[in-house]
Amino acid sequence: MKDQKVSIIIPIYNVEAYLEKCISSVRNQTYTDLEIILVDDGSTDGCAGICQNAAKEDARILVIHKENGGLSDARNAGIQRASGKYLMFVDSDDYIHEQMVERLYQELTKKDADLAMCEFYKEAPDGRHYFEATRRLKKAQDGQIFEGEEIEKLIFEDIFENRSSLVVAWNKLYKAELFEEIRYPAGKLHEDEYVIHELLYKAKRMVYIDEPCYYYVQHKSSIMGTVSQKRIEDGFGAIEARADFFKEKGETELYKRTLRDYLNLAKKTYRKLSQQKGKENRGLKRQIRSKTRKKVLEMRQSYVIVGMRFYMEMGWTCFPGLFDTIVMRYYQYENEKRRSK
Repeated sequence: MKDQKVSIIIPIYNVEAYLEKCISSVRNQTYTDLEIILVDDGSTDGCAGICQNAAKEDARILVIHKENGGLSDARNAGIQRASGKYLMFVDSDDYIHEQMVERLYQELTKKDADLAMCEFYKEAPDGRHYFEATRRLKKAQDGQIFEGEEIEKLIFEDIFENRSSLVVAWNKLYKAELFEEIRYPAGKLHEDEYVIHELLYKAKRMVYIDEPCYYYVQHKSSIMGTVSQKRIEDGFGAIEARADFFKEKGETELYKRTLRDYLNLAKKTYRKLSQQKGKENRGLKRQIRSKTRKKVLEMRQSYVIVGMRFYMEMGWTCFPGLFDTIVMRYYQYENEKRRSK
């Protein structure tokens, strides 16, 4: 029945060594009312054959073969064909716990939520699992519900064990209606970051499960250790898209906080580039300085950080430690100003 069916979308490209384990973990779920959509995104290895064999063994599997268009395009193709009331994404080199769907489904329906999310393990190349848990006082509780404006603000806060668990697409169960007008941007890296703010804004109620049910497999081809121009451009582009979205919606506070995240990304990326040598990195650093100058002017016009232009243009680009000191003093000043009112 559509009222219960969960459509699981698996975008696939040249992951022959991992695909069978991924598909098997989905087929063996304790929750069985599934539609499993395998999107072969123009693979040139043996993935197409693995997909066809799986479809012969399991009537719940639908295979889509398409020209290579990237992860976003493959996910969108799956969304277009999905018939379930609920959606889930699994990357084809990862796998999931046998009770993941059931756990998320039960919490989502019991709490009448639009979205349910769980934590995840990172699996190292040697097979060891790492749950990146940084215990905080504001840690979310198992089964905790977030509603309305609370959901939108989560993207800026460190309330979860692993902050990235909120951004990624694949550790969640969604009501399919959330994607009625939302698609992943074709050809972009950081594709999850381009849409997460829209999904959270549209969701009225979200439930959190403090349990790792997803296994994010790390291997040489998936570890993003280098900084490329494309990665930098799309990283900044995702935050700019978020800022534009909140500005258009009239969400002034969220817009300002997004601009602050933009500057934090600029500082982090600039420092990473500074640790690497090469003409290309020097050019990328110049691009970041240029982008940041424009963004600081925008922030000043939005009354977010007054008088930060000098510090942003000169402080952290020349003296990173000075930038940290200036930012700390600025927030101290703001806190004192609020207390004096």
